[in-house]
Amino acid sequence: MLGGSQVRLSAYDASRPPTRQPMTAPHPDISRGAKGRAFRQLQDALKDAGFDAGTTDGDYGKNTARAVKALQAAAGNIEVDGQYNEATHNHLASLLAQGRLA
Repeated sequence: MLGGSQVRLSAYDASRPPTRQPMTAPHPDISRGAKGRAFRQLQDALKDAGFDAGTTDGDYGKNTARAVKALQAAAGNIEVDGQYNEATHNHLASLLAQGRLA
């Protein structure tokens, strides 16, 4: 004990993965060139689905657009234009809900 306070240590249990909230796809009303929290959420959701959006910086730049295009191409029935639209949102949300990676 130091100064009357106690420190309690416990072993890390690698068999139990850390708990975290399931990733969700942000609403599709965001577009290239904009910035903010929704873009960070989109970047993280793309990464969770297996599409590399680069650094999670909240900027819908070339890396995010490239990841959105890859998601659209993988879907097979979405126009590949790099725009995060309703069809792209629905496909990403479906992948995340199923826990499937690209």
